[in-house]
Amino acid sequence: MLAAFFLSIGENVSLLWRLAGSLGRGGILGLPRRLVIFSTVWLATVFLCSLHWLGFLLDEIFFRAYRKIQVKNPTFIIGVPRSGTTWLQRVMAEDSGLTTLTLWECLFAPSITERYAWRVLAKVFKPLSSVALRAFGKASAEMDKIHKIRLNDAEEDFLLLLPVQACFLMVLLCPNSAHYWRLAKFDQEISEFKRKVIIRYYYSCIQKHLFVHGKNKRLLSKNPSYTPFIRSLSELFEGARFIACVRPPEKTVASQLSSLMPVLKLLGETQMDTQFRNAMIELLHSYYDYLSRNQLASRILVVEMAAITQHLSETIEKIYAYLDLDISDDFRERLSKLETNGKKYKSGHRYELETFELAHTYIAEKFANVWPLPDAA
Repeated sequence: MLAAFFLSIGENVSLLWRLAGSLGRGGILGLPRRLVIFSTVWLATVFLCSLHWLGFLLDEIFFRAYRKIQVKNPTFIIGVPRSGTTWLQRVMAEDSGLTTLTLWECLFAPSITERYAWRVLAKVFKPLSSVALRAFGKASAEMDKIHKIRLNDAEEDFLLLLPVQACFLMVLLCPNSAHYWRLAKFDQEISEFKRKVIIRYYYSCIQKHLFVHGKNKRLLSKNPSYTPFIRSLSELFEGARFIACVRPPEKTVASQLSSLMPVLKLLGETQMDTQFRNAMIELLHSYYDYLSRNQLASRILVVEMAAITQHLSETIEKIYAYLDLDISDDFRERLSKLETNGKKYKSGHRYELETFELAHTYIAEKFANVWPLPDAA
């Protein structure tokens, strides 16, 4: 953790310059807004990182036993964005034998000390905490059509990597930064030393999570951005298994680009520039390519989004057989209800390739060498 601490300091100083270099992307009229947002982001990052590292220090004093926990047989839901990864994670999170991280844990409490401190504060200020949860829900209502965000919901744990600036999400603020684009090819383009520091830091965060939620539970992690982390995760996590969610590239590209627009508009960009659009397409192509090349070698089960949405119970049966897990009666009962609700669900998210001046023939040709993937469930 000491190496991660020094990496965190260096990366958060670098973040200031990365943000400064992206101030002008919204034009002169967007400069005041971006200045306020970027200043808030940096100050909040530094403040939260300070709390996290204080929490990590206190963990070493009061909860040092977490170091003895071995993270065995974790399950990583990876794949391409907008392919049902969130739904699959939240379905599997209903299994009491698995444990996954929630949004509030990722953002505000990666340390054991912070978990306990926030729980105490939540009980003491229960009325205020309820108001805060409702307010957060209302604030995120606009995003619900794209990705439902609630503090208590299971969420993408790559947010744990924010203190060491290894979370790809930051590319939306700093699209000109080569640092974040290198994360999209983590196993290939990040130095071996830095990779090990980041993954060991992540491993430590997971040990802390299991210390709180049960050391014998099996980790369920989800993030498409971990697709280029497969080799690094496999090296450190004993018995790691990967479930890769995929869907046809023309759907993935359109949905992913559309999902980024609310953030870009918030930052004062009325439309997506061609360079950023093309970079995102290249990134998505690299994900399909990475899965295609690593499917057999890295214990990856490929699952199509259509199977998750249309045949949930059958797909879960296949996934659990792959994971060597039994489906409990309690989870099977919940699964039946989730499948019924899932079939009734209609997404409010609408997207078309034409919105981004892309032709179906171009995407088909671009992804012809990586799609379809073989042996998808």
